[in-house]
Amino acid sequence: MHITWEQIALISAETQAQLHKKLFTPLNNLTHALEHKSCFTNQSPFTFATVPFDIDYQNSILNAAAKIKKAGCDGVILVGIGGSNLGTMAVHTTLSGLFPTATTPQLYCADTIGGDESAQLFTKISSELANNKKLHLVIISKSGSTLETAINAALYIELFKKQFPQNYASQITVVTEEQSLLWRQSEKEGFNRLALPKTVGGRYSVFTAVGLFPLALLGHDIQALCKGAQDTLANTAAHTNPSIHFGSAKTPFDTTLRVTQGMLRVSGLNTAATRATILYHWYTQGLVLHDSFFFDSSCELLGKWYRQLLAESTGKKLNIQGTLVETGITPTVSIGTTDLHSLFQLSIGGPRIKGTTFYNVEQNNTTIASPHLEGAPAAGITLANINTELQKSAQTVYLEDQRPFMTITFKKTALDLGALLQTHLLEVALLGTLLEINPFDQPEVERYKTEAKKLLKL
Repeated sequence: MHITWEQIALISAETQAQLHKKLFTPLNNLTHALEHKSCFTNQSPFTFATVPFDIDYQNSILNAAAKIKKAGCDGVILVGIGGSNLGTMAVHTTLSGLFPTATTPQLYCADTIGGDESAQLFTKISSELANNKKLHLVIISKSGSTLETAINAALYIELFKKQFPQNYASQITVVTEEQSLLWRQSEKEGFNRLALPKTVGGRYSVFTAVGLFPLALLGHDIQALCKGAQDTLANTAAHTNPSIHFGSAKTPFDTTLRVTQGMLRVSGLNTAATRATILYHWYTQGLVLHDSFFFDSSCELLGKWYRQLLAESTGKKLNIQGTLVETGITPTVSIGTTDLHSLFQLSIGGPRIKGTTFYNVEQNNTTIASPHLEGAPAAGITLANINTELQKSAQTVYLEDQRPFMTITFKKTALDLGALLQTHLLEVALLGTLLEINPFDQPEVERYKTEAKKLLKL
């Protein structure tokens, strides 16, 4: 794993150790979950963490994608919303950039059903198909009954039927639970099908066919993505059970701690568990907001993927005992250096209710250099290096003002993204244990769906 990290957090070593102890049980549960070879037979709530180790499942996804790519695939129309498309969008945009080349497969996402946006997307895709672009339609819904997805799916299936009356079914793949409404429809019409493990929820599903299949169609290395996730989990498991020798740790939570300028500086392998304890501690100290601050615009969707993960997992009315708690951390996303000129004043001058994670992204484009301008950096310094120094200046101000933050450094590679995504998945699941809530359900979302169906008389 190539993620490096460093945290500066207002938390004592004693508090850190006490919170770590509370994670022994869930991490042991994770260890037991890793013993299952198939994610379809695993009934643990930590099944999401074991999916990258299921090689048979990966191969079935790769084979399905290879068959379609052999016939030609210029892009993907992804019908799905929330956990069904955010992971794919985040990885694809981070790796391909905001301005992909003409030869890069295109990704079109039909998620919302807003009037103008939906109409413009439909017109664009209709034009592409009419011009003989080979686009594959991927419909993703775990339950098969999500309203927005069902509407968009029906719309695009009808388009494909009109455009390809003889072979439309071969150009459509459905990703859903076996025997869902969508699964049964795909059986009836002859669509390609990929199954989802029942115990993996939507926002935790990026390493299932939800994320891996469209990413494979788009030409990304999903094996490297899974390898990054495997490495992260191997290191985490090593910290909870010394008999598992994935890493070099000899004791649980082998973490280096030292106090600098009155604050705890933490570094070590066990990023997920340590981040969970710090996020929890911050929350108990009134830091009810958490900002993901990326200094790379192509990573904004990574922040939005994490935003859903953190919001839906921690925002709970009841705790696991059924007591009213109305708890949760509100996630936000900032992009540097733009938001240094829009939000930074509030971040430093405003109320102390926010913790921040800075993402230091090792940018691929380091060739453009600054010209000589009066009052600007010396000519010849790359824009990437200037961007890095501006991020450091922001962090210096945070440190001087005793505003807590963490830093994660990663490269824009499939391997690092796999490690980053899995770290966040596990971190949020462990955070649920500390908050004493269920991080895997979303009862209030289900309430809105029920009310929507009543209003629409469905």
